[in-house]
Amino acid sequence: MKKIIACLGATILSATLAIAFAGCSSAPVSALATEKKYYADITADVDIDDRAYYLFHADGTGEFYYYCYYNGSSYQTLNEYTVYFDYTFIDKDMETIVCVFDRVEAGERNKDELPESDWARILMVSEDVIMNTSGSVYYNEDFLTEHPNFGA
Repeated sequence: MKKIIACLGATILSATLAIAFAGCSSAPVSALATEKKYYADITADVDIDDRAYYLFHADGTGEFYYYCYYNGSSYQTLNEYTVYFDYTFIDKDMETIVCVFDRVEAGERNKDELPESDWARILMVSEDVIMNTSGSVYYNEDFLTEHPNFGA
């Protein structure tokens, strides 16, 4: 009789723990690094202050800074601006976000047109890198610090 009660007690305890752990199962956690810049153009000839970057804030907002200077034989262009956007995750694994336009501010050096209100981006995200749908990759500033010879 004692064995039956002990076995029944162990079964009830096991079932209770299983239900408790199932109720506490962790939701997906995004690996997107907030308050860290994700830089493009990993080349030694581009000053870090002139690299395009994304910056995400934990409150669901972010910034996309863009700078491009081209002085060709047929034309010259200078674009510098910051797009401010809102973002949200669009998949259950929290690996893809959509960024939607909030506003844009011209940089001090801007001479060309600014993005319009239909600016939007879909990004695959991780802690080390993000990639947009055109295949452009942006690297987390910490990742670049940990890999000083990358892109050199």
